[in-house]
Amino acid sequence: MGKPKFQLTFKQQQQLALTQTMQQSLKILEMPVTQLEDLLKKKKSCFDENLVAKPTLYDHLMAQAREIFNNKELLEAEQIIGNLDEKGFYTGSDSLLLQTVQQFDPLGIATSGPKEALIIQAKGKARELLQKYYEDFLKQRWEKIAKTMHIPTEEIVRIVQEEIRPLHPFPGFPFAPDENRIVLPDIIIDENRIEISGSDGEATSERWILQALRNRKKTLAQLTHLLLEIEKDFFSGNSPHPKGSTLHFLAEKLDLTESTLSRAMQEKWIQCSMGMFPLKHFLKKNLGPKEKLKQLISQEENPLSDEELARRLKALGTPISRRTVTKYRDELGIGSIYERKNQ
Repeated sequence: MGKPKFQLTFKQQQQLALTQTMQQSLKILEMPVTQLEDLLKKKKSCFDENLVAKPTLYDHLMAQAREIFNNKELLEAEQIIGNLDEKGFYTGSDSLLLQTVQQFDPLGIATSGPKEALIIQAKGKARELLQKYYEDFLKQRWEKIAKTMHIPTEEIVRIVQEEIRPLHPFPGFPFAPDENRIVLPDIIIDENRIEISGSDGEATSERWILQALRNRKKTLAQLTHLLLEIEKDFFSGNSPHPKGSTLHFLAEKLDLTESTLSRAMQEKWIQCSMGMFPLKHFLKKNLGPKEKLKQLISQEENPLSDEELARRLKALGTPISRRTVTKYRDELGIGSIYERKNQ
């Protein structure tokens, strides 16, 4: 009766070792060339420790997502988390799932900007102040806010100093890479030749590390070939901007999960005749209702009423009410039709 138990224990240990190796291999895939070279120069005894230290924002959020979402929801969560910028902001469409992600740690992640991030983090009078008087808050108009909220100016100052200042307007920054590190291209396109930067593992004899490095190079090469095919006009200089593709589309073409592809594109840079760009430059920006409204107003020849803005948004496939247009416009700090006419 003891033999099956031994076999079960051995099998569990094998699975654990496999899981750890896979996680470490994904870490190598995720690393930009500068981090990869630094890591391979270090002693082997430090290698595993550095791989598990300091999880990325993506890792941190996906760990929370896996605890509460089913498989279908997890795919949508990956789409959101994989498209956050370094500040932790998201410009895609609103949804109930997105609102759940915004409650993850760090609180305020996946919001549209500093104002929304602060509002989600704030409570009580501090939240009310930010919701209704954000522009006055930015300009430190404490007396004006106090008069409107019917609160003494000293109390407004206290709320700002003790309840708002400790909040983080850019929730993704604690996970962002060192601002002072040198950015080098991970992919170099010279005419029709593609070069993937990074060591081939001369500094180590670990088989799993060598395999992880080969997988990293293969994945980036395949992704580059696909981007060259999709973005012919951009790379040939015929278009100043890439068309953009969704993470789901690229992952499907490469037969990868969105999670793996998101890791592969994380903090990676591509150098070509047009300049040097982050790989996420080639992802399609899925604008949410608020961003579409902002874009629509920026393109208006003559100021449009909120009702007309709502009608045009509906024609563009984003049906929202006039009242919601007014709300979003206020949150964006954009004046009414009359205020815009007199600017």
